[in-house]
Amino acid sequence: MSDERVLRRIARECRLDADDAVRAAWDPRRLAELRTLRERAAGAGVHGVPSLTADDEPVFFGAPPPGRVASALREWTGDAVDLRRRLQLR
Repeated sequence: MSDERVLRRIARECRLDADDAVRAAWDPRRLAELRTLRERAAGAGVHGVPSLTADDEPVFFGAPPPGRVASALREWTGDAVDLRRRLQLR
């Protein structure tokens, strides 16, 4: 199934106009903005999603177990190294 067909189906399921959804997906301004965001993320060391950064420093890649981020942020002082430590698998 093509990406455009999937987008059209999802748009219809969400009661959105399928043609508008396809136009938005290929909008040159939106694509340029996404390129800029990807370049900025790569510059910060982010190479996958989901990712978590603190002070522009990558601290975690991948999907942590449920509740791990909330638990790590409790009483977090803002230090990226500390956050990375808190997010490590135990």
